[in-house]
Amino acid sequence: MHLSIKTVSIFASDIIIAWSNGTRNYIPLRSLRLACPCAGCCGEKDALENVFVGQTPALDEASFKVVSYEGVGLYGMRFFWKDGHSDGLYTFKLLVSLGKK
Repeated sequence: MHLSIKTVSIFASDIIIAWSNGTRNYIPLRSLRLACPCAGCCGEKDALENVFVGQTPALDEASFKVVSYEGVGLYGMRFFWKDGHSDGLYTFKLLVSLGKK
């Protein structure tokens, strides 16, 4: 069965995702942001597997507030953070794993 998102509810400090298989994930927004998978936040590998990481951004209160979100294909989500960051594409697999911690 293909996993898809039924609903997304964003609160002051958490996000709740209801999945098509009947499960729900509760993810703290802080954990969601710190797990951002974009190249700027977690690095990018070249052909020789060398990892290049940009300068760690200074995070403040706005860094942990979601302004909006959008689906990405049939596999993920993109979050728009209050501090302007929006580069990370969170796969469903990543979102499920963050909800299990």
